[in-house]
Amino acid sequence: MNYLYDEIFSYFKTGQAEHSDSEGFVKTIGKKILMLMKAGKSFYHEEKIMGQDEPMEGLQIFIRPSKKDLNPEVVFLDLETIHSENKWRLLASPEPATTFQFSSQIWLYDMKLLQGNSSEIPELPKSNLTVLLYVFQGSVQVNDTIDLRKKESIVFKNEPIVINASEDAELVLFVTDEDGEIYKDVMYSGNQM
Repeated sequence: MNYLYDEIFSYFKTGQAEHSDSEGFVKTIGKKILMLMKAGKSFYHEEKIMGQDEPMEGLQIFIRPSKKDLNPEVVFLDLETIHSENKWRLLASPEPATTFQFSSQIWLYDMKLLQGNSSEIPELPKSNLTVLLYVFQGSVQVNDTIDLRKKESIVFKNEPIVINASEDAELVLFVTDEDGEIYKDVMYSGNQM
């Protein structure tokens, strides 16, 4: 069991896990069902890998909440399609219009960029934001000079970016306001300094 003070976004592309937590939620998550655990006070959870047919591969993204002692909440999102092909899909943001709403200034996008296609980053909600491009599967070339393969990433700020798919590539884009308010008095997963 993990005690949680952070927000955790679960983004799995293969396999399934059963999530259970101190708020009484029990649900299977996987490639079409994403989960955001929002906690600013003590909260515990666990995930059990289900079945052995397909290996579990994904990201669990830990995000600092903006304030202390927010109410715990678990939100699930059933995706209509596993991939958004050649178009950025906004999965989470600080805006109330998204199903997954972070308390801090973080925006999260994904896209499957098919081989031979190119894309720029989506229009950002404001200026002076830091962007991290992560290659979940496949390979891309950034600005015709930087090759990125599976599990590699690049961070940039205030510069034009063009992404070319060398092969089909699953991409995740993290956008953050480094000057945004966050709560810093504990380490990740409730470990105190």
